[in-house]
Amino acid sequence: MKKGPKIGIWLVIAFAVAICLAICAYYGYGKWKIYSYKQQIKKPYIQDAETSLSGGTPLEAYKKFREALKNGNKEKALQFIFLSEREEYRKDFQNQEMINNYLDMPEAENFAKESEFECSREALACKEKVEFYYEYEVEEDREIEVWGKKSTIESGVYTHSIIFIKNLAGKWQISSL
Repeated sequence: MKKGPKIGIWLVIAFAVAICLAICAYYGYGKWKIYSYKQQIKKPYIQDAETSLSGGTPLEAYKKFREALKNGNKEKALQFIFLSEREEYRKDFQNQEMINNYLDMPEAENFAKESEFECSREALACKEKVEFYYEYEVEEDREIEVWGKKSTIESGVYTHSIIFIKNLAGKWQISSL
């Protein structure tokens, strides 16, 4: 009779351990799947960070970008753009007026640092984000056409921001011009 209760206790303990292991495996597998998914998303950004062109500082990246664009090397200029934004700028580079707009932007020495902030939607592929701005003056109203749409730019002083991202390799790239 003494063996009956001991076997029952061992069965309860074994059952409890099995449930604990099942719960741990379930949650562990879920965490592993999330980790695996994040690594899968990061992989192209890691590869790009290691191979793309960039600058040691945000303004260095901008200077090199402009230099490549001035030399007519659009593909090289695109290598200074953060991976997730690159296709948008590739489309812009098909339009000479857009290229001219980028070349009309001032030299980096005219930029002022506005803010540093945390990465948002690109958080898995970004270490740091910084925003610079510059002011420019439009002396007289002018009409521009971009992608078939006409717009009027009125005379005045305007402020424009440029956002840079420090990629996973610790190099700065342009996120938004």
